[in-house]
Amino acid sequence: MTIKYYWEDFIPGEKTELGSKVFAKDTIISFAKEYDPQLFHTNDEEATQSIFGGIIASGWQTCAEMMRLICDSYLLETASFGSPGIEKLNWVKPVRPNDKITLFREIKSKRLSKTNKNIGIIIMVFEAKNQKSELVLSMEVCQMIAPRR
Repeated sequence: MTIKYYWEDFIPGEKTELGSKVFAKDTIISFAKEYDPQLFHTNDEEATQSIFGGIIASGWQTCAEMMRLICDSYLLETASFGSPGIEKLNWVKPVRPNDKITLFREIKSKRLSKTNKNIGIIIMVFEAKNQKSELVLSMEVCQMIAPRR
């Protein structure tokens, strides 16, 4: 892909909707069976008896699906060096079958690295909301992005 976005293109205060994903029950169960096989993710009867009252998506699936939205909406066209980590990851509400989750990004701050001026540091907050506009996931991410040369 062609690089379209550099450090200078991310403006503190900027808020962007990145896209949506519908969580199908069969994909919730198949993801959970592979990666997070807790019964409230994989078994209808057990899930109904749980505190959630039914099948819910693994928080890790929610993160993975949101990462896909991040990649598809801008990251694959960004001069990215990756991320040193995620801060304040919160699964606020369960994601249920047929929920449509929409991801939003806010640029909180940016600066050049103190040790390498070829690396821009950007702090972003991502919020995922369901079709009722209820927050289901939030995370603060540090991304390393190259400035234009």
